[in-house]
Amino acid sequence: MKKFKALVLFFALLSTQSLQATNPVKPAKDPFLVTGYLNSSWVKPTTDLEFIKYLDRIFFFGLSPDSEGRFTVSDAYIKNYELVRSKMNKNQKILLVVGGGGLVANMHVMGDNPEKRELFVKELVAFAKKYKFDGIDMDWETDWKSKPAKKVSTENLIALLTSIKGQMPKNSILTAALGGSSGQQATDISGLVEDVSVMLYSTLNKEGLHAPLYTVKERLENYTKSNYPNNRLLIGVPFYGRHADRRTQKYYQFADKLAGNQVISIYDGFSFNSAEVMREKVRYFKEAGYKGIMIWELTQDVPYSNPMSLLRAIYEEAKK
Repeated sequence: MKKFKALVLFFALLSTQSLQATNPVKPAKDPFLVTGYLNSSWVKPTTDLEFIKYLDRIFFFGLSPDSEGRFTVSDAYIKNYELVRSKMNKNQKILLVVGGGGLVANMHVMGDNPEKRELFVKELVAFAKKYKFDGIDMDWETDWKSKPAKKVSTENLIALLTSIKGQMPKNSILTAALGGSSGQQATDISGLVEDVSVMLYSTLNKEGLHAPLYTVKERLENYTKSNYPNNRLLIGVPFYGRHADRRTQKYYQFADKLAGNQVISIYDGFSFNSAEVMREKVRYFKEAGYKGIMIWELTQDVPYSNPMSLLRAIYEEAKK
């Protein structure tokens, strides 16, 4: 009888192993992150901040150094940061953003100079620690206004990020925002940053459309060819429309004129990403294994309670 029971147990074990082999347990996918940039100077007393609860990470924009590597912080910036922080829960992260398009030339003057770079990093990290930011985001953009255009060498960008990483608390997050053609640069800094946000918007494509999904796919090939992993990329989407004459208009300025149509993506000559386009993008990004989505810029949306809200479309699709 004991031999019989042993044989039954043996064959049962073989059967279980066989089932596991033919039907392997799939590892749980990492959650798809919904992140966005929040421009401190665009936060007003009348701004509806309900959207904060629907974000996994906020990139709090923005500080830029002067040409000597120093930066000044206004009282309004501090006040708005503390207001936003007070509305977040313990699972959400907020990162201090440095750089961007406004004073981008100064970033390159500082970034190429070792002494100015170290002065900048020292002040930056001290400020981030004082106000308990969860990390730092480097919004690294080319200075296209200069002739020829200014770009900091990847070697010097690595030196900057290495210095920041070495002085930040160990549990801090370090990230970077790069352009659509910066796949190799992303790979070169991959050992220093947790993830990269790709800014796939701003210019119209040859059909006159603002970052439709097929154009985004084409531009992401630059990162694929550079072997930067999808699961460390946050894909940027715009919350504003762009005209062929380069004018821009914030989504909330015309959303109520769309008569509830969430499909239309051109209004008065401005091309934008509709709610339906946002849903389509999120579905594709999730299926392709990207880490999440990045929004520029959060205050340009209508309130989250509005059915036309772009963030609402993104969040509902992301968290399915």
